[in-house]
Amino acid sequence: MNSAEVCWELDSHEDPPFPVLPLSVAPAGTANFQVVRFKVDTGFSGSLGIPDEIARDLNLQTGAVIPVQTAGGDQWMRSYPVMVKMQDIGLSGSLTYAIATPRLVCGRALLVRRRWLLDMAQNQFCFLD
Repeated sequence: MNSAEVCWELDSHEDPPFPVLPLSVAPAGTANFQVVRFKVDTGFSGSLGIPDEIARDLNLQTGAVIPVQTAGGDQWMRSYPVMVKMQDIGLSGSLTYAIATPRLVCGRALLVRRRWLLDMAQNQFCFLD
């Protein structure tokens, strides 16, 4: 038995299934939050990765083009200043910067200083108290 505060079902569109977090995101300086499901990627040290098409749908403004270290080497990528919140894990409208990525990903910068449980037996990803 764990002391899980809240759990989410793993997304089974891939094998093995992977954890996703439903985060509310909005353009910086606004309160126009929309819930978006981000794939948890612990290999990504940033906060969020958002594809350009979804960034347009969310009305995100392009920020600076920044250098990013990737597994394939250094690259220059577009950034998007965004507000992100998720009451279940204690995020309450925090400003962060997303980078342009091929898929929606949530990285270690949003996961740190929190306890998580990947429960493959129950097919869940849980935030622990």
